[in-house]
Amino acid sequence: MGIEEVMVWIWLGVFVISIVIEALEPGLISIWFAGGAILALILSIIPGVPFGLKLLFLLLLQLL
Repeated sequence: MGIEEVMVWIWLGVFVISIVIEALEPGLISIWFAGGAILALILSIIPGVPFGLKLLFLLLLQLL
């Protein structure tokens, strides 16, 4: 199992944790992390996409 396959699970974990936090404290704060994690998860499925680009999408969604 390579790092690309592991990153899919890590981004899925970030998504789930963000949704749980949002359910416990509904202030639309962590929902943006969930959206960014989904984008990073989709990018993780595509082979060859660098980690920096995935992280950039996660952080850019926080600025919206």
